[in-house]
Amino acid sequence: MMPDVGDDCRRHEVLHRITGGPLRPGGLDITRHALDLVDLPDKARVLDAGCGFGATLALLDTFPGVRAVGLDRSLDKLRAVEQQGDRDSLVQADLHGLCLVDDCLDAVFCECTVSLLVDRMLALGEFRRVLRPGGALVMSDLYLRGNRPLQERISGASCCEGALPEKKIRGLLQRSGFDTVMWEDHTPALTRLAADLIFAGGSLEGFTCAEAVKRGGCGKPGYFLLVARKGLPV
Repeated sequence: MMPDVGDDCRRHEVLHRITGGPLRPGGLDITRHALDLVDLPDKARVLDAGCGFGATLALLDTFPGVRAVGLDRSLDKLRAVEQQGDRDSLVQADLHGLCLVDDCLDAVFCECTVSLLVDRMLALGEFRRVLRPGGALVMSDLYLRGNRPLQERISGASCCEGALPEKKIRGLLQRSGFDTVMWEDHTPALTRLAADLIFAGGSLEGFTCAEAVKRGGCGKPGYFLLVARKGLPV
């Protein structure tokens, strides 16, 4: 069963009150680090794929000349982003079928989203299609550390159940026409998120990334940041 958007909104409010950040490990610090690594060109066009409640969009808006587009399948989340300020660059769509023209973007940010997708190859193919040659794909998400067998992928399951080992993720990117240029482990940010919620008297229920640290039922969870570039046609 897919999560209720109203529940998502309430959890977002709780997490923001406790940690002062968005619904992902590391908050915006990891996003800022990624932006330093990517070094966007002047007047860059950037897509926040699965923009949620707009934290990364707000950060991108602080970069002069950057034109940021937020895309999410949840109309309620996009309406929440609209209420935060004047923004006309929001798109309601599924990541498996981006309603954008080919070769139109300099970068795609996809944070805590790919692990939830049913067909990751299809979504990665869409990211590659809309990126200009050499354009950057920035991903941060859960992954599996160690050698535990993968569980069967279930549509609508948590990001923990959809996490893959590093080798598998790199393989998906390569087959989709991307060259991975940087991989960093940020698992301590995942641990800190769980600790912040617990020490503040909050519950891990519903926060699947934080639950992963405590539960570990689908393998030993880690958190990564990667930058890949659109390579030659596959």
